[in-house]
Amino acid sequence: MLKNIEHVSSTKKIITVEIPAEELEKEIQLALKNAQKDVKLHGFRPGKVPISIIEKRFGKSIEADVIKKIVSDHFDQATKSANLFPMSSPTIEGTLSFVRKSPLTVSFKVDVRPDLTDFKYDDLTVIDMPVSVTDEDVMKVIENYAKEKANYEASDGPAEELDIVSFDCSSENNEVKEEVIRVSTSTPYPESFTSAFIGKKTQDKFEIEADFTNRENLKLNNMKGKLQITVNSVKKRKIPLIDDEFAKDLGFNNFQELFENVKKNVINTRNNYAKNQKIKNIIDKLLECEDFELPESQLEAEISRTINNMMSMRGDNNNISEDELRKEASEIAKKNLKLSILIDVIGEREGIKISNQDMEKELFVMSGQLGISPEELLKYHMEKDGSLISLYKKAYTTAVFDKLIERAKIIPYEPDKQEATNNKQEEDKE
Repeated sequence: MLKNIEHVSSTKKIITVEIPAEELEKEIQLALKNAQKDVKLHGFRPGKVPISIIEKRFGKSIEADVIKKIVSDHFDQATKSANLFPMSSPTIEGTLSFVRKSPLTVSFKVDVRPDLTDFKYDDLTVIDMPVSVTDEDVMKVIENYAKEKANYEASDGPAEELDIVSFDCSSENNEVKEEVIRVSTSTPYPESFTSAFIGKKTQDKFEIEADFTNRENLKLNNMKGKLQITVNSVKKRKIPLIDDEFAKDLGFNNFQELFENVKKNVINTRNNYAKNQKIKNIIDKLLECEDFELPESQLEAEISRTINNMMSMRGDNNNISEDELRKEASEIAKKNLKLSILIDVIGEREGIKISNQDMEKELFVMSGQLGISPEELLKYHMEKDGSLISLYKKAYTTAVFDKLIERAKIIPYEPDKQEATNNKQEEDKE
């Protein structure tokens, strides 16, 4: 029974409940009788050990289990009756003092969701981006497939962009044999170095000025000054012909089947992009609502997760101080937690319920995006979390955004206006 609520802050409460002595005693006696069915003691038939003996030998342990369950049940009842939404596990204030056949008073400290009764989301707008796919769009994708399947063959001709060149390099103090580069801007070597190979043939020799001091990721590390280059070989890229045979190599019966499959994938990708842009419109608008106090424990947990993610993504390139890292992570975490709370509130108001079919659909979509089977993704979630709570949360969030997109005001897409808006947003970030 709820006895009192102390409002420490809008997100922290101390909830006091009083559990009647009669309820406690009833549950203890029931637990003793249930234990009687299983207890085996020498000299007694199974299920016939006297309650008094069970209580004497196991009473304290049974009492502890009963109290733990009843206290948890009363906490849940108290938060529901007070319309509070806990966002952390409660901690018991003070010492729990229990005396048989006496009422038990317990006080919990807990972080709760702030009261967002006045929160409104009726003025949401989304931009309706048109989705179209031409045959040229499809062919560009197929041509990229062909480039990925390209082979390289030795050539006596001059090196061109994207060719592979093997060369020897020597300087005053060092020599490197059989280094291999692709004549491209997307290599660890600078463009000024790789472009020097354009037009060169096998056995050509030339000199180039370069400085690779402290470039440990390069085979030419610490070579500098005038470098002497000898081209050992040039290999040119041979892109396969796009026809039925090429389609069969990719697992299709013919080129037309490949074309239709790629077209379907491109349409899905662009539809997903258009939907994600609508979700971004909604997120931006939701985050514009007036700030509210965030639960302390949840915010700290979100900051820690964000810091770990940032450090993992940056790896060895993390050159900012701990204070700067925490400051940056805090801003991200505050937005993430604010959005998460708003999604929960909206979902409750809209009566969002997640079925097994919704979970299966989300599992299928996510596995497709990650390029793994639904079974592999399911196994990952079970091993990582021990449950499907993160998958449920993702499905719930998807359902909320679908509902918000459905009820939002649609604004036609205007390319020039949208580009100006995007530029303004980038300027604001800077």
